[in-house]
Amino acid sequence: MRVLVRAAVAVLVLAVLFLGGYVAVARWLLSGPKLRAAINVKPQKFWMDWDDASSTWPGRVTVRNLRIRGSDPNVQWIAIVPYGTVRYSVLTLLRHKFLVTQFRPQSIQFRLRQKVKPEDAKDPKLKYLPPIPGFTDPPLREGAGIPPPESNPFTVELLDVTTPALDDVWVDGYRYRGPSTLHGRFRLRPGYRAQIGPASVEFRGGELQINETPAVTALEGRLDATFEDWDVHELTENKVWRVVTAKVSLSGPSPSLNALDSLLYLGPRVHISGGPGEFKLSGEIDHGIATAVASLTAKDGRYTRPQLKLEGSAEALLKISRWQLDGGAPEISGSSLKLSDVYMAGAKGRTRDWWGKFEIPSGRVSNSLTAKVSLQCRDARPLFAFLGDALPKWAEGMLKLEGLRATADVVFSEPRTTVRNLEVRGGEYAIQGEYDRRGDRSRGAFFIDGNVLNVAVEIVDGTPKLHLLTPRKWFDSQRGLMAASR
Repeated sequence: MRVLVRAAVAVLVLAVLFLGGYVAVARWLLSGPKLRAAINVKPQKFWMDWDDASSTWPGRVTVRNLRIRGSDPNVQWIAIVPYGTVRYSVLTLLRHKFLVTQFRPQSIQFRLRQKVKPEDAKDPKLKYLPPIPGFTDPPLREGAGIPPPESNPFTVELLDVTTPALDDVWVDGYRYRGPSTLHGRFRLRPGYRAQIGPASVEFRGGELQINETPAVTALEGRLDATFEDWDVHELTENKVWRVVTAKVSLSGPSPSLNALDSLLYLGPRVHISGGPGEFKLSGEIDHGIATAVASLTAKDGRYTRPQLKLEGSAEALLKISRWQLDGGAPEISGSSLKLSDVYMAGAKGRTRDWWGKFEIPSGRVSNSLTAKVSLQCRDARPLFAFLGDALPKWAEGMLKLEGLRATADVVFSEPRTTVRNLEVRGGEYAIQGEYDRRGDRSRGAFFIDGNVLNVAVEIVDGTPKLHLLTPRKWFDSQRGLMAASR
């Protein structure tokens, strides 16, 4: 019994001495420069630092104000953890790998921004990118002479990351602040390869901003995503979407259309505003091919352009049937826009309201909207106002076109609007037309079939000119020639 007691005491003393020695050595490593220097060999590629850290057992660390920052040819990012606990493998450190089996941060702040080409360095939207300490602004892509990565970089792998408070997520011009939870995993071999996920984020009522403007005030929903293992030099820029699979479902109230105005940027003098409304988004990504359905409602919205101001309510439905994210144009067939209670600014109460429904049987979006459009509306009043031109008073009476239905091929951007193959029917009249506007210059040709009276109207920079003799012949001669430069 005495031998056993002595052995137990000896073991206890050795354990205390070991733990005491371990705690002291761990404290020396975690507070000194040697461990930091071993990790931060290439700080412009991968960098980690912390204010304070301690360990009472091998493979377990408590850390305060942890910052992890990274950069590759595509993006720059940083994660900030005010307080967290880490469980890691001691043996893998000998293989130049920091393997975290469990990471439990009390909260995380995350920022990511895409690098831009040097010729885009003066883009005004770059001011909305998140600042990342240690990197210069704006984040520029390197030239052809990218320096080779370290031959044996310190690989970082996190197998299980869970936090109840991913409370500040800032990606390019999009920023979410509020309650959310994160589950996921991550692996990075700086300068070589990376992998993210499977990972999920649940949003529970925070605010989403777009370019510093509130877009959704109480965002609810979930995002699941996986970035399969990829070569950061092979898949650059948008090519990284080829390894992405994701699913998203989000919704919430929108205070106004102001955030959408900065996102779409219809032109320096073209703006949409007003609200409030509701926002919903659901979609999937399958190895870089996206499909989605987004809806947005707005009450008392406003569309403003030089010489034109419209007020009304809107219901927009955007259907993306296919979008190749590494360079393709979104196919938006099936999208629609419903407008109601529309008035010219300041005319409410003095004129009757207007309503309309626009549908896109086929179309795509790149730098402009190119689509086949069909519409049904109360009458033709805002349509000719939207074109920015004025018809003679007697012709305006002809073109009330109650119960108007129309189809056209359109290209819409700023500063250009093009309408081809316009076919309109309403009341007793039918109209065919073509139109082109580029900035302040515009030109259009319309043929009005009034059964008894036929007339052609030419519009140049807002000034109408009638063609009463052989109007059909004149109109047919103008097809395809509606360039504003004429």
